[in-house]
Amino acid sequence: MKIKRLSILLFSLCLVLVFASLSIMIGCSTTPNAPATSAPSTTPVAATTSAAPPATTSAAPAKTVVLKLAPGGLPNAESLFSGIPEWIEEIEKRTEGRVKIEAYYGETLAKGRENVDALESGLADVIFPAPHHQPGKLPLYTLGNVPGLTNDYWAKAMAWYELMSTEKAIQDEFAKYGGRIIGGAYYPPVHLISLTPINSLNEVNGQKVAAMYPSSDLLAKFGAAPLSITPAEQYEALLRKTAALNASPVVAVVDFKLYEVAKYCTTFNLGDRNHALVIREDAFAKLSPADQKIILDFAPEYTRIAYDAAIVDSEPRGTDILKANGVTFITPSDEDSVKLMAVAEELAAAWAAEMDGKGLPGTVLMNRYKELIKQYEAKSPLKK
Repeated sequence: MKIKRLSILLFSLCLVLVFASLSIMIGCSTTPNAPATSAPSTTPVAATTSAAPPATTSAAPAKTVVLKLAPGGLPNAESLFSGIPEWIEEIEKRTEGRVKIEAYYGETLAKGRENVDALESGLADVIFPAPHHQPGKLPLYTLGNVPGLTNDYWAKAMAWYELMSTEKAIQDEFAKYGGRIIGGAYYPPVHLISLTPINSLNEVNGQKVAAMYPSSDLLAKFGAAPLSITPAEQYEALLRKTAALNASPVVAVVDFKLYEVAKYCTTFNLGDRNHALVIREDAFAKLSPADQKIILDFAPEYTRIAYDAAIVDSEPRGTDILKANGVTFITPSDEDSVKLMAVAEELAAAWAAEMDGKGLPGTVLMNRYKELIKQYEAKSPLKK
């Protein structure tokens, strides 16, 4: 019996060993599943042909900023815009086309007397305002319209730009309407056009003259009767002899064809006009810092270019056109020139007093302007 029980036990043990061996063999022949908590592979993934190309370091093409320019003026008066075409050309070239200027000549964007309003509203991005058009908004800026002070046009033009670019009181007038001064320009001097020869100031006494300030006030001191009519109406006034005299720059006489009616030009210095070129701050902010710098750095050079356009180019060219159309030029006497300068000095003093009376720095600005004019006279190319 004991032998039988021992045999059964040994047989059972053998079966267990057999089953254990089979389990081990089966387990070694299969691949285990990866654990659910395994960490991601740190091996780089190889790029495939479908992968996106690497980003380049070159900048995207700069967006073109278009500035709308309202130069003022009436139809057929493009030559009055001292250096504006040259400014446009240079800014577009120097910014390599990133800044484009659209000029609306002939008051097609805004009336000359409303271009400060156009700047403030955003209708215009750049304006070329005449000093006499909105004196209520820009009283100190009307200093650019004060006659006399010098017969050196170059010195006056350069002094005017420096005054505007350094005197905060003038800058603040434009800043109030969202503007920033970016240049100054000289407007050609005003002479006297007439139906009959005018050889001296005494001969204007009692005659009607189409003229704006300051020419109107200068000639009134010698007995003339100023008429306030627009350039577009002046041709008809001379034709109908409503006015016997007309105070205009030579280029305006050309543009409005006044030479067809009036055949005499006496080259009195009846005042000149200095303008500012002004950009809207919001428009300026749209430009890149590099393009802003280009515009600001170009301002002094533009002032010289504008002077050349008005005096070196337009004035002689206009004179030749008038002579070719039968206009006789008369040179005033030195005595009359001195008389005109004395009256101009009276008007300058009156301007300063008026500004002072409004609580504005009229006398301070006038004295600074005169000081700058003297400085530029000393180095003027016109100095003999």
